[in-house]
Amino acid sequence: MAASPPEKPARSWRVLEVLGVLAFLIFCILLAPAGLLGRAAEQVPGLSLVQTRGTVWSGEGRLLLQGQDQGRIAWSFQPSTLLQLFPGCSWSLSADDLQLAGTLNLAPGRLSVAADGSLDAAVVNFWLAPYNLHLDGDFQVDALRVDMGDNRPLNIQGAVRWSGGAVRYVLSRRSRTAQLPPLAARLGLDEGQAAKVFAEGSDIPLLEARLLEGGFVKIGLTKRLTQLVNEPWPGTSADDELVVAVEEQLF
Repeated sequence: MAASPPEKPARSWRVLEVLGVLAFLIFCILLAPAGLLGRAAEQVPGLSLVQTRGTVWSGEGRLLLQGQDQGRIAWSFQPSTLLQLFPGCSWSLSADDLQLAGTLNLAPGRLSVAADGSLDAAVVNFWLAPYNLHLDGDFQVDALRVDMGDNRPLNIQGAVRWSGGAVRYVLSRRSRTAQLPPLAARLGLDEGQAAKVFAEGSDIPLLEARLLEGGFVKIGLTKRLTQLVNEPWPGTSADDELVVAVEEQLF
């Protein structure tokens, strides 16, 4: 009986074919265009990433929030984060009134963003406009870190400093203006903890923010702040006592 032909060459060709397909897939993944991130960004209400260049691993584009141009954002994947099972990238966001840089890490159900840099008060005023608030000056962000889980903030750490200046607000349907000294926010914000704002050189809190259940945040104003804006709160309560508090649902 004749011997069967060897199957070794055929198996070798199949292995080579599989390796070729894997190499092609890896090549496609590595060169995946940055525009794919633009499509992913559209899934977040109010967020857009346009004019993208590069790849999903290393690229740049313009970041829009609620249709407002926030500047050019660039990113670069950090391969070492794969070893931590919390893959991430470094990023920077730059505009005429804003310079920020940091890291972003993603995992199923988890998000962590870290940032340092500076921004003009005009950037913050965009978010304060619905509350009839307007600030002058600029902000310095130091070691800010936001941890998210289940689409809600779990922890916010870091410090934010404001240079001080004019504050315009509406009280009793009248526009008011006050001059405030430089302020510093010490952030340690999670359930059961509060972030507090102080005038530089003072240990008397002016503002306090606390995360509550159900996606609410509670913001309180102390008697000392009412004195600084020339609207002193009556009574004999201590300067660090909360005299006005509001709650709002953020998420």
